[in-house]
Amino acid sequence: MERLSQWPDYQRNPNLYSPDPQERYEASRTYGEEFRDQQFEWPPGCWGAANAWLALVGPSRGQAHDGKPAGSLQPEHPKIGEQAIPIQFEDGKNRNPRFGAICRAGFGSNIGKDIPSKLSALLNLCPDNEADSRNLNDDGLRNGCEPVWKALRGAKPRVIIALSRKVWEYLPPFLEEMGFKDQRASIPPSCLRGKPLDCKVLPLFRETKFHTFLLRSPQHPSMPWFKLGTHDAAIQQTVDWFLRGQL
Repeated sequence: MERLSQWPDYQRNPNLYSPDPQERYEASRTYGEEFRDQQFEWPPGCWGAANAWLALVGPSRGQAHDGKPAGSLQPEHPKIGEQAIPIQFEDGKNRNPRFGAICRAGFGSNIGKDIPSKLSALLNLCPDNEADSRNLNDDGLRNGCEPVWKALRGAKPRVIIALSRKVWEYLPPFLEEMGFKDQRASIPPSCLRGKPLDCKVLPLFRETKFHTFLLRSPQHPSMPWFKLGTHDAAIQQTVDWFLRGQL
């Protein structure tokens, strides 16, 4: 039985959870060099950077590849530093560019190319292998909010992107029931067909003293109708608006 790592304490390691992605990245590299044997634990179907600045939240981990067992789309435990793996898929040549684009967009403009690959995570509400979220059980999605929230509390992301309408149906109401209210100080830009993206500004991690931005992606990047150069641009523009007004 493997021994799990203790999550880095915020008070002792505040830079690992900095609102500044460059500062969080540099602290992560230092931590990863010092602690190479990392075994953090997340729910099934959740992986990436254990202290992700950007968290993508999907409905489920998608269909298992032919000849591979259910649950195979979770590469390994979340890590911190250079050991953190980018949100890319073994047989995902079509969706990998879209996931790469949404990860970059989630950091806004003027971000180093290495940072999104080392400070992003993918969390799924439901551990089932199902490509069509309409086939997912409502109770499974609803019950998945609690373990995903626990993972978010550990990572303390600055930006959370709900990857589909299905996630938006469950995650924001769950957070509202937890007592978190939208604290937007201004109106987000109209960046897609003359309308703003669905979004909320929430004080999710009170010890950090910063707000977290929750928004909904126009389309899921696993799907071919996620338009590169359009949907990722709308996300980037909206994240830039948040960072300018809320830092």
